[in-house]
Formats: sequence, C-alpha cells, structure tokens
Amino acid sequence: MRPLAERIKRYADWLAADKQATPLCVDGRDTPPSKSMLATPISKVAEFIRDLPFQNTDYESSRTIGHLDAPRYSLGSLDQALVSAKPFGTTHEIRGLPSDQLERPINYKDVPASSRALCPVSDDWLTRARTFRPPEEHGTNWDSTKLAAAPATPTSAPVASVGQPRVRMTHGFSLAGIQPITRPNDPFWNMRAYDDVLAKHDGYLLSSFICAVNQFVMDEPTRWPSPPPTPPATAQNSAQ
Repeated sequence: MRPLAERIKRYADWLAADKQATPLCVDGRDTPPSKSMLATPISKVAEFIRDLPFQNTDYESSRTIGHLDAPRYSLGSLDQALVSAKPFGTTHEIRGLPSDQLERPINYKDVPASSRALCPVSDDWLTRARTFRPPEEHGTNWDSTKLAAAPATPTSAPVASVGQPRVRMTHGFSLAGIQPITRPNDPFWNMRAYDDVLAKHDGYLLSSFICAVNQFVMDEPTRWPSPPPTPPATAQNSAQ
C-alpha cells in the first residue's frame, strides 16, 4: 500500500502546482474551480493510506529481528546450502521432540512439585553437537539430537551426563536452502520457535520448554569434563 500512497501523493503535488489564474466570470458565466483545489483532499487520502495500520509490506521495516526469517534462496533445491543474499533475521530453530505422551501445560504453582517438569542433566550437549559434525564444517548446522560420544571422566569424578535437551535445537533452518547466517560458535541466538514449543508466545508452560529452560540455566552445555589425572606410576616414569 505504501507505493500506492506515494503515487497518489505525487498526483496531489502535481495538482497543487496547477495554479494558473482563471477568471471567476467569463462572458457572464462562472468557470469551474481550479484543479489545485483537489490537491489537499487527495493528499489527505494518500496520508491515510500510507499510515493505515499494518499496511507496510516491507519486511525489513515492519518486523523486529525476532520475527524476521532469513529469506530462502531463489535458486537450487532445499537440500542445498547456499549463502544467503540477506544475512539477517532468526539464526536457530527450536521445536518439540516426538513423545508418546500428550504434553499438557503446567500451572506455575505446580511447577516445583510436578514430575512432568523434571528432566535429565544435559551437560556438554552443545559441545558434543558441534563435535558430531564433520571436522571441515567446524560445527555448522549442529543438531541437539545428534551428539558425539561423551568424553571419558576419571573414576573419582562424577559421571558425566549423556542426556540431551528436552527440545530439539538446530543451528540454522531445516531445509531452508541456505547456510546459517551466523557461525556455529556465535553466542547470539535468535531462535525461531515452533508451536509445539512456544505456541502464540504463551506456550511457556509446556513441560518440555520448562525442562529446556532448566537445562540451559542449571547445566553446562559447553563444558568439557577435565581430563583424568596422570597416574603416579606414569608421572614417576616421566620424571626419570
């Protein structure tokens, strides 16, 4: 609608420029009013159309970055990964995992005592997801459901958790036809959420999302367990 409003405004400006003096009476007859008298009302119509709510169709000007998806590439198929012509918008996806049980919202007052809000520890999942990718990709297009094996831990240390997040998170878009617009290690995440995780921005009471938030806050997604200590015998042989 904005281009239409601008065209009408240009027409009104053209009418306003038509200010040739016309005598009010010629041969005893009244003359029609000048065209310039229509410029003001036409200009008001253009302003109304331009300012009409939700009529700006320019995505970059009318949407926040949280609601602006990186545009799909116009060439190639969706299983390719081409560079985006406009690298802006959302950077990751978050969606629910398949479950045999129908997920129901949990009331705030019931969250601390609800068994459905409990979830396993998921230390190191992000590092393992990046490590799962081929070495030449350096973690690009990581997927929280595809994790590398957990590193070994010393017997004296707590056993590292091998759990994954309660929701599925991916770097970039699934079948978008473009490369992710951020690098796999960038700390800025602007995630596109599916309705099975956050429906209409009020699905934060779902048990899977509550678990995922707990895992983000309480677990260490990028911590590698420290290597086992060197056995005393080996240390003594090394000293010799």
